[in-house]
Amino acid sequence: ITFEPILLDFRSYRRPSRRAQEGALQPLLREVAERMGLSSFPILRVADSPTPGVWTYMRHMVLSKGLIDQMDEEEIAAVMAHELHHWSRGDPMAQRFVWACTFPLVVLVNFYKFVFTQVQSVQKYATFAWVLVWPAFTLLNLVVAPLMVARGRRQEYEADAGAIAAGYGPALASALAKTADFEIARTGWEEALLRTHPPIEFRLEAIEEAAAQPARRATAASGAGKATNGRTRQSARST
Repeated sequence: ITFEPILLDFRSYRRPSRRAQEGALQPLLREVAERMGLSSFPILRVADSPTPGVWTYMRHMVLSKGLIDQMDEEEIAAVMAHELHHWSRGDPMAQRFVWACTFPLVVLVNFYKFVFTQVQSVQKYATFAWVLVWPAFTLLNLVVAPLMVARGRRQEYEADAGAIAAGYGPALASALAKTADFEIARTGWEEALLRTHPPIEFRLEAIEEAAAQPARRATAASGAGKATNGRTRQSARST
């Protein structure tokens, strides 16, 4: 937690500018937090990446420039609500704990992904390096990630439900339809975590069903009311 701002500075995640578009983000985050009944919320930062994405840490929330540019205010608020639910439930802390427990695997996987996929001069040695690091990939993807699948999928559905409860259901569905998944992977570790997310179609299905429930309850209540009124009138006639 102490070194989190240093890590974000190293990744070149900056504060939002005071210009119109980014200047409105911090007040929007405060508004969403208040709407969700939260008395505190994470510090906002911006990643200058054209790819739509959002990442929540223990003390910070990072929005990519691509997400800010491609989504309207209501969709950004829905994404914030989803991430605030994760943050308020301590999900980033739990992920960081698992990350710490599997740190040697994470280091090997992330080093391989960065060096041998990003640095062209050493890509010819990628096969040799794979021979050395494949056990780390195997443990991370076939042991650690499957163990986290059930919890990870439940967390995503719960975060979606939190955004829906705050009134952002339609905007969340629109955001998911635009980006497929706004929680994108930047490292090999995050790729493994991302595999624990439920399919986007299932998340959209759950959002649509949640939106339909109030309409069903209203229809059922209306039907029950009509039936009660009918019985009342019938009793009055018989009297």
